[in-house]
Amino acid sequence: MSPINLGICPFQLGFFTDYFGYPYSATKYLKPIQMYVNFRNCRTITVGYGNFPLSLTTVDGIAVVVTEAIENQRRWPVIGGIRVTQITMAGLIELGVRLRSPYHVERMSTENLKAGKLKSS
Repeated sequence: MSPINLGICPFQLGFFTDYFGYPYSATKYLKPIQMYVNFRNCRTITVGYGNFPLSLTTVDGIAVVVTEAIENQRRWPVIGGIRVTQITMAGLIELGVRLRSPYHVERMSTENLKAGKLKSS
């Protein structure tokens, strides 16, 4: 094995979309967990109206990038990285509505969350 030319290079992963398949596993090495968006039961929980960005990727997608980073003979840039899919929470909810059916959306207020109050069903 040749020396690795990989220095420090941040990989901002975001959330793995593989989790959205709960309770089914989309990949061998990632145990599915319940997330804030439940496509199976058409439910979600969000803060406010969901006008904040999310970064999404897959386990397989990251595996390809990390493998390339390790096997590539060129030195990676000091400032660089990867870009994953970006969407707002509101956009993710809208995608779920278009794919499945209307969602039950529970909206949490920032004030309640800061006060430690999580009011949801």
